[in-house]
Amino acid sequence: MGAPWEDGPVFTFAPRDGWVFWTAGLDGHGWANVAAQVAGGDDDDQVVGAVRDHDERATADGQAWGAGLRFPPHHDRTPVAMLLVRSFAERGDVDKAYRTFVKQARKMPRIKDVTVSSYDVGEATSNVGRLVEQVIDTVDARSEALVSTWRYTIFPPDHDEVVSVEVDTLHAHMVDAVEDELVELLAYASYTAPEASPAAAEEGGSSPLHPVVRG
Repeated sequence: MGAPWEDGPVFTFAPRDGWVFWTAGLDGHGWANVAAQVAGGDDDDQVVGAVRDHDERATADGQAWGAGLRFPPHHDRTPVAMLLVRSFAERGDVDKAYRTFVKQARKMPRIKDVTVSSYDVGEATSNVGRLVEQVIDTVDARSEALVSTWRYTIFPPDHDEVVSVEVDTLHAHMVDAVEDELVELLAYASYTAPEASPAAAEEGGSSPLHPVVRG
């Protein structure tokens, strides 16, 4: 079975100031190219290292094909939010799949090696379909780090797949700002033909996500 984006448009975000997006699975040259999209990041080991670490995280995930980082100018080239995109093909009937997922999502999640300190679920409609929003605050059992995570599971009506957009931050004071950014990202998400991606990137900001077929 081929990947769901081989024969049609792919899920992507519009370029947005402060964000860099890329297709996971880069090498050293690719990390540097992504880092160069951050002001002064092309020769900054901290920025290149952040891109490298998140790219390796996405690749190790096994299902994530898209990656993104947010670098606000006032945070000294330190990313304050990390984004992963996953796609799951052959969803089947969109209404049935959506109802089933909503029912499952209302259960408190159990995550190995972390304590779930708070959990909220909501439903909404986006530009690319209905979605379920899960907001999870967790505390790592070993490091005691507090992580705030937003998981948006999207059910596009015209594409036989489910798209998962997951964003997390370790910066408690940035939670509201990150959430505002996610509202904007989802408001301008779309399905774009692969050949349109380079043109969109030239219009400003960072390159849209563009999934690749993996062997």
